Amino acid sequence: MKVCEIVTSRIVEAMRSTNVIPWRKPWNVMALCNAFTKRAYRGINVMMLSLLGTDTEFVTFKQIVSKKGTLEKGSKSLPVVFHCFDKDQDGEQVYKGMRYYNVFPLNATNLESLGLERKAVKAIDFVPLDKAEAIASKAGFKVNVGGNRACYSLTTKEITMPQAENFHSREEYYQTLFHEIGHTTGDKLTPFRTEPNHKYSLEELVAEIFANFCMSYLNIETKQDNSIAYLQDWISALSNNPTWIEKASGQAQKRFEWLLIQTGEKVEVHGEEKSED
Repeated sequence: MKVCEIVTSRIVEAMRSTNVIPWRKPWNVMALCNAFTKRAYRGINVMMLSLLGTDTEFVTFKQIVSKKGTLEKGSKSLPVVFHCFDKDQDGEQVYKGMRYYNVFPLNATNLESLGLERKAVKAIDFVPLDKAEAIASKAGFKVNVGGNRACYSLTTKEITMPQAENFHSREEYYQTLFHEIGHTTGDKLTPFRTEPNHKYSLEELVAEIFANFCMSYLNIETKQDNSIAYLQDWISALSNNPTWIEKASGQAQKRFEWLLIQTGEKVEVHGEEKSED
């Protein structure tokens, strides 16, 4: 039996025998803040910086200049809004509306090399796995590191990942990384197409099953509870139709085999292995 068939059968069995469990984010979510003051951003700023930023700490251009720092060429600023008040002739506060200033991600500057320290975080002692890193690297997809999000952008064709040290474990880091690579392979091949209302839900199923195939192939052991919880969430979005697992698994297998060919790994064919040159 192929790796893909074994993994799929395990997933189906686990989902049948396991009560619905809550999914948890596999990395520590860091409070977004100013890199100099360490003051956390609030309100709409959190959403804007989370969606658009590639870091958890930000600086103004004035702060960069004050430390004689430099900014990477082509770096884009992000707006931070605040409420502005003034005092009238009687000393009473008068609301003057909203204002904004621009900030840049700390990782787009050289300030850390100049001694600016990041806010202390709980981090794991992350040791990369050579084979997993080799396959991810050979796949040829650009991975931006930083921020609080793991995602793949259809616009830029790039992956964004939190710092590896911020994950709860090395296994969860690679599960997340290969999930995002699963999206990129789908974009390279024919994207998974079905009813419009289900397209996004099915895409998430495909990417997560693809990640499980990669983890099994690389012999990276994981409890899989969080992966099953994630799959259960998306199955519920598809009216709890368990047949979607088999449909998604078939597409995930195509992406998985494409990845192995692209990276020069061995592809299983009817229980045998062949090397793609």
